[in-house]
Amino acid sequence: MDRKTDEALESAQFIFNNSDQYAKAYSRRIALEHHIKAEKSVQMIASSQPSISGKEMEAQASDSFRQKIDELEAAAYNEKRLYNQIKAKELMIEIYRTESANNRILDRAVR
Repeated sequence: MDRKTDEALESAQFIFNNSDQYAKAYSRRIALEHHIKAEKSVQMIASSQPSISGKEMEAQASDSFRQKIDELEAAAYNEKRLYNQIKAKELMIEIYRTESANNRILDRAVR
């Protein structure tokens, strides 16, 4: 096999090998989005503020809420990093396919 074929096969293997990790990163982000809502509710219930907006502001200013936001940021970063790596590998495969098709057309034209 030539170098381009090897790179395309390695890219396909990378996508396959990382699909589970990408799915976990995605599900972690989704779970954290829901945890943030729950944390906000818990903090609002515990708030001493009389108004809803005051309770909401106090909840969003809490350390535990900010910690959940930081966790969400890290999860979103990991998800997007894996997504971008997978997309780059998909592009490598597509480039290989295009070059292979072009080479076949050139081979036919030369015959």
